[in-house]
Amino acid sequence: MFTDKELQGGGALLDHGVHMLDLALYLMGYPKPVDVMGHIGQYLGMRPGVGLMGTWDAETFSVEDTARAMVKFENGASLMFDGSFMANVGPRDTMRVELRGTEGGTTLFPLHLHTEAHGALFDQTPAHLEHVDPYAVQIQAFLEACRHEPTYEQADQAVILHSIIDRIYEQA
Repeated sequence: MFTDKELQGGGALLDHGVHMLDLALYLMGYPKPVDVMGHIGQYLGMRPGVGLMGTWDAETFSVEDTARAMVKFENGASLMFDGSFMANVGPRDTMRVELRGTEGGTTLFPLHLHTEAHGALFDQTPAHLEHVDPYAVQIQAFLEACRHEPTYEQADQAVILHSIIDRIYEQA
């Protein structure tokens, strides 16, 4: 577990939160943020214990274990983020991304689609999805990115993502 700020730079927000924010922003079409309200804290890491990620040394724990944010976007959309690697949750509650819109919504991990049809609300779960090794996909995507020039779109997305992260840390 990454618990040393000197070595890691940050905790829950930089460890896995950045990836969840990136995924949510990607699914939203990477809208431009106009306002960010954020908070980070050390709640469980400062005391001895054990969690879903194992044990840690409370004496040397120096990163945030929790990060939360609300983001308002130029297009009227909003995002709520809650990330922690030491929350008191069950093993199935460790990762979730939800999108809600006027035409439908989705929940990831596991995938559920929420739609309206025939004057009623419907939840749909795919009966079968081909198994894909996510690590192999990530490695392939990384290799492809190394072979090609990055696009301006990718740079713009990185600026949006990191501006949100910076604002969360600034407000800490």
